[in-house]
Amino acid sequence: MYKILIVDDEPLARMGLSAMLSGCGLDVEVSGSAANGQAALDQMNEAMPDIVITDIRMPVMDGLELLEFACTHFHPAPAFILLTSYEDFSYARQALHLSASAYLLKMELTPETLAEALQRAINDVLARQSAFPAHAASSIGNVFVNRFYNNILIGGYQSESEILDIAHNFNLSIRADRYLAVCAQVKYPDSVKANYMQQYNLYLRVMDLIKSTVSRYAPCFVAASHFERIAFVLMLSRTQDVIPLCEAAVQETDRLCEQYFDIRIACGASRPTEHLIHLSSDFTYAQSASHNAPDGRVHWHTGENQISEEQLASEQQFTRLERAVMDAIERSDIAQFNRIMDSLARAALCDPLSDAIALTSCVLHVVLTCLDNSKQLLMDAFSGYPQSYRSLYACTSGTELVEYHDVLRATMISALNLRSTDPKYHLVADAKEYIRTHICDHLSLGEVASAIGISQNYLSSLFRQYSELGFNDFVMSLKITTAKTLLSQEHLKVCQVSERLGFDNPHYFSKVFKKYTGISPSEAAAAGEGFAAGKASSAGA
Repeated sequence: MYKILIVDDEPLARMGLSAMLSGCGLDVEVSGSAANGQAALDQMNEAMPDIVITDIRMPVMDGLELLEFACTHFHPAPAFILLTSYEDFSYARQALHLSASAYLLKMELTPETLAEALQRAINDVLARQSAFPAHAASSIGNVFVNRFYNNILIGGYQSESEILDIAHNFNLSIRADRYLAVCAQVKYPDSVKANYMQQYNLYLRVMDLIKSTVSRYAPCFVAASHFERIAFVLMLSRTQDVIPLCEAAVQETDRLCEQYFDIRIACGASRPTEHLIHLSSDFTYAQSASHNAPDGRVHWHTGENQISEEQLASEQQFTRLERAVMDAIERSDIAQFNRIMDSLARAALCDPLSDAIALTSCVLHVVLTCLDNSKQLLMDAFSGYPQSYRSLYACTSGTELVEYHDVLRATMISALNLRSTDPKYHLVADAKEYIRTHICDHLSLGEVASAIGISQNYLSSLFRQYSELGFNDFVMSLKITTAKTLLSQEHLKVCQVSERLGFDNPHYFSKVFKKYTGISPSEAAAAGEGFAAGKASSAGA
């Protein structure tokens, strides 16, 4: 039995559809109805339907916005059938780009046309269920999970142990013998190269296709930064032959992209690694290698000498931007976010428009994946724009882009102000600041809680709610970060660092250090300053 959710702002239309479905002769039942997209989302969060039949034009959240949100936040997403009273081909085209199963005009709706659309939707449901593990729907779409995957790829974590601890907190299974970072460049057809809105809608569909196709070859997770690039990481066993597996997955994905969307993808990849902590540097090489890949193929990076300084600088620009935005959101740092927006405004007026939109798209993506309730905030802020916050991709000049920046800036300043006045968030921030200041002490949960005037049980619960790392993991991660600096820059001995940071003895310190970094303290000291600076510390964020 396939469950159907009906979404329409007209009560009579909902009743008529329900009656028509009861007599369609297919194994379906109406599990609920809603008057707009937001009300539908509330029901979908409680119980996911198999198929959604939705009107397009509705208040609060329209059918296309509901479809887009479902495609990017639920995996597998339900199949969608879209209805409208307006015979407008642009709706149909947008619906198809957003992976709708069918598009029907209300005035032409009959039991026969509805049954035909339902059968296509049922086929889509079966295909999507076979492509995704049963547990995947609960783990994808969470704002912290999205930030987690992006942080892995931009070097936002300090150690392997830290990554695995956070994955455990999110109930994510990412342990594997080996990992392969792949960067897919999305090659849009000439017919849409000047239409950034259409490119963005196509991008969402390509990302969904990569998730479903690549996962048939190996478990994977997917992350995005801007509308021309998609990252995915293959989780591999020791016995799998990496090169033919990856190339087969890419060729099949490219074939489907070309068949359905007239889009080609070209991928870059580095060598496989046994360590999650190495994925950020591997992905940098994969990004640069992707620029030299032919359509539908993988270009393999085998050495740093293959990357030009210009290519590396370009990739690092996006990485630095993503880190800066994440840091501004994490710290509610309005001054830093203003500096970021000032630099984007200069790019809008001085750089090629496509480059400036790509940078803004990068910021927008980080906001959407890293700030709570960000989608609703942006929809409200851009409610007067025809395409809401997606109007970024409809900008045709630097002046229009700067106007878009002004709305985004004002929205984020308001959101960060509100967040910074949240007393619970402030308590966690105060606790983290106390820990940073007293990192060389024997820190306990009770001591930190007492210092900021709350109970230790309450502080523990706040860390679980407002921080990716729990209290003990945060303290230990920060101690290891500090130890790296002391070893590689101040050139202290292992026993001196152990004593300064409050460890019971050098042997225990060495054991903990190796668990978090993968190497011993003496090896870290020999590696020098590059080791201390090589990875950004999320504990400091």
